[in-house]
Amino acid sequence: MQIKRILVPTDFSRSSLKAVDYAVDLAKQNQAELILVHIIEPMSYAVPRYLPEPTALLEEQRKRAQDALDRLTERVSARYPRCRSEVHLGVVYQRIAELARTLKADLIVIATHGRTGLAHMLIGSVAERVVRMAACPVLTVRSPLHPAVSATGRRGLRSGEAGRK
Repeated sequence: MQIKRILVPTDFSRSSLKAVDYAVDLAKQNQAELILVHIIEPMSYAVPRYLPEPTALLEEQRKRAQDALDRLTERVSARYPRCRSEVHLGVVYQRIAELARTLKADLIVIATHGRTGLAHMLIGSVAERVVRMAACPVLTVRSPLHPAVSATGRRGLRSGEAGRK
């Protein structure tokens, strides 16, 4: 598999920035283009449908997201210059899968927040939905805040901890 273009959705959380780091390393190894995206989900899910979309609020969200994405892109470009970014509007997981198709991404690198149980049932998982909908492979990067827990209940080793006691 040749990786020429990597799509990296970000919500600017610590978890998604970890996914960006993974994607930068993969892009360097494959000399691939890196596309950072941020999706703004419409407010229509939070307000009654009979109210019009609060355009000014949406525009302010777009501007703030673009500013944050520009800053992130600048930092990433210092490490790897084949990087660009885009802000989009839509249902997050649907828009990510759609962008992967239209931008001809060979890989999506996305953070997973590691929710389980009731939180997972109520909130769901954007990463899980992207995996189901995407036409290309998806690499999920687990949150650094939630190290893996084994069946015995003991936390697994994070990278770099193998030799420590």
